[in-house]
Parts: sequence; C-alpha cells; structure tokens
Amino acid sequence: MKSRIFLSLVQLIFLAVFVMHAARLIYGWELILGPWQAPMWGSWVALFVSLWLIRMAGKSKKEHR
Repeated sequence: MKSRIFLSLVQLIFLAVFVMHAARLIYGWELILGPWQAPMWGSWVALFVSLWLIRMAGKSKKEHR
C-alpha cells in the first residue's frame, strides 16, 4: 500500500512538472536564473521526460495491485 501512495505522489509531482513546461511552451514564458536564460528546447525535453516518467509510474502502480 505504501508503494502505491509513493507512486501516486511521484505521478502528481511529474504531472505538475509537465503542466508547467507545457504552459511555458504555450505562453512563451522565459526562465531566467541569474545571468543564465534557459533555452526553450529544454522545456521540450522536460515535457517528454516527465510524460514518460508519469507513464512509468502508472505502469509500476498497476504492478503493485
């Protein structure tokens, strides 16, 4: 039971990451950390990685039933 709660939490965290990067791409938000500006292609990478991790956590959660 604890592993299902953990996997649900992981899915929720990566869903939030997915939504924020999708919003950044849709609205063209800039991400500036000090003197460094994050490139937009980084959000594309993070979008696909977070989607993949959401799906992997979902598959793992099904295995723990």
